[in-house]
Amino acid sequence: MANRKRKFVLRVPVTPEERALIQQKMAQLGTKNFSAYARKMLIDGYIVHIDTGPVRAQTA
Repeated sequence: MANRKRKFVLRVPVTPEERALIQQKMAQLGTKNFSAYARKMLIDGYIVHIDTGPVRAQTA
């Protein structure tokens, strides 16, 4: 363990439904290695944030 390249372990609790969804997405990519999948998604993935403020203001 002293020679490990990655010294930190991240843990994420998920629901059974979330776990199934993650497994489905891993299957779509053809990977069985969760660590590699999670690392790739956490580093290279992106988040889409949509500002719905103007729409809410119009509908109020």
